[in-house]
Amino acid sequence: MSTGPPRGLRVLAWPSGEPARENPHIAGLYAGLRARGWTIEPFTRRRLVTGRHDIFHMHWPEYAVARGTAVVAAWRALVLLAAMWVARRRGTRVVWMVHNLHPHEARHPRLLRAYRTVVNRLVDATVNLSRAGADDVRATYPVLARRPAFVVPHAEYTGAYPPAPDRDEERARLGVPPGAPLLLFFGQIRGYKGTHELLDAFAGWERPDARLVVAGRPAGAALRAELEALARHDGRIDLRLGFVEEDEVPALFGPCDLVVLPYRRILNSGAALLALSFARPVLVPASAQFAELGHGVGPGWVLEYDGPLTAAALAAGAKAAAAVREARPDLSAHAWPRVVEQTAEALAAAAQARRPVPAP
Repeated sequence: MSTGPPRGLRVLAWPSGEPARENPHIAGLYAGLRARGWTIEPFTRRRLVTGRHDIFHMHWPEYAVARGTAVVAAWRALVLLAAMWVARRRGTRVVWMVHNLHPHEARHPRLLRAYRTVVNRLVDATVNLSRAGADDVRATYPVLARRPAFVVPHAEYTGAYPPAPDRDEERARLGVPPGAPLLLFFGQIRGYKGTHELLDAFAGWERPDARLVVAGRPAGAALRAELEALARHDGRIDLRLGFVEEDEVPALFGPCDLVVLPYRRILNSGAALLALSFARPVLVPASAQFAELGHGVGPGWVLEYDGPLTAAALAAGAKAAAAVREARPDLSAHAWPRVVEQTAEALAAAAQARRPVPAP
């Protein structure tokens, strides 16, 4: 029986998960490691160069080139890469926790490709949120296929939010007819998440009592205007386009029957885990990652569709969701103690890695 990794590792975290509302998963992960006696420090370039850390734990390395002009982004990338190289010379191991293979919106694509190539040479290990995701990383970045790759599932959100209100009472308050399907899209609204396709498919669903709630902050005024135009002539659609406060989240999931996440491309989905934590099934495009999630949590919870999202897929998903209404998914693999333990073991193993420092 494992006694767990040694205590007291020092981790430089980018981002650090603060404030917690920006990413509850990362915040909870680092809170769990601190409870084990680990030191978690928020990233700065100065700390990366001058501090003594066992691990530089980065989640979205593309942040370095996500803002500013090409010249500013290139300078920022160069400084960060130099700092990473110095840190590795001083014994810090670089671990990439892979949330996305590529940024969903690349401001400077040519610069990003060059930067990504050098970053990958400096990475000592990856932590992946699924086995299918680890396979995608190896296929996309062959240089990383020769590095340790750990798999630690995304943690659940059970207990992270107040309990959901009574389903029937909340539906009555919202004026949803008994037996009417209520669908929910939740999360930041960006082009790749397929919100346009969802509104188009829902418009074609000829069921007058169906309801759709779209809740989240759009990425820009143009996207907001497009969604408002699509929903303007369908009174069944409730757009809640803005930042959703933590205490508002349970009231969104409580009355709904099905959470629809029609992402055009995805590696991992925190929104899917959030829905499952509220015991709400999800309708998602077919992928190896979602199939793996569905296999783990049990039948009927992760409902997949092939091809474009259609009204028929929405209708089938709503019908299937009724079969698990009184049940709960099996989230044991996503329980916080287990996820923190596995993450600690992965980072501790990465801290022991010995690999030559690439030439600058």
